Amino acid sequence: PPKQRIVVPMQISDSDRKLYDEADRELQEALENKETNALVKLSALKQASFQAKSKSIIQWVKDYLEINNKLVVFVYHKATFDLLTKEFEKICVGINGGTPNNQRQENVDKFQKDDKIKLFIGQIKACNAGLTLTASSATCFVEFGSTCVQHEQAEDRVHRIGQEADCVMAYYLVIDDSVDMDCMNTLNIRNADIKKVMNNQDGDVMFDSESDMSQNIIKEYKKRKNIK
Repeated sequence: PPKQRIVVPMQISDSDRKLYDEADRELQEALENKETNALVKLSALKQASFQAKSKSIIQWVKDYLEINNKLVVFVYHKATFDLLTKEFEKICVGINGGTPNNQRQENVDKFQKDDKIKLFIGQIKACNAGLTLTASSATCFVEFGSTCVQHEQAEDRVHRIGQEADCVMAYYLVIDDSVDMDCMNTLNIRNADIKKVMNNQDGDVMFDSESDMSQNIIKEYKKRKNIK
């Protein structure tokens, strides 16, 4: 296929896993007790996931760039954007929600044309449409956005006219047995529903909103945790 999603499990330390598990336990208890703050706990758990795997993500990106030319990395939170741009400041450009319009295209051009710039780091909401980043044949997601459409559009920043690679890759860096897998399942379920509709089979495309994605992640989480 012209575009593939690849899930890459991240190895994390026992101490990092412990921090993640604490946030995980809070969400599980909120759902079991039918508390009204479950979505707040879900957001905290997703942030805990990135914090737990951040060292492994940085190493994975370094390893990738040793054997590949360029990479587009998508993040969700501004703190994640700041951490990665600081880590890779000598070889990266980026766009977040606060990047001025005149600087956005300048940064895109640097990534597209400057061989020294190996990495483009973008906030999903700020970069999921309108940008051409075909100097890379791969995207990498270290966090999940707030809607499924954001992910599809972000993946397509490298899957555009001018892309010379036969196949583009969308890597998702995740922790096994975590909320990351619930997010991936939500994306894949929506993708399967779209294919059913396109093939005139029974199936409804999940209405794409921030609330819908969060509710479907919660649904997948409860299924994995066997919460009634």
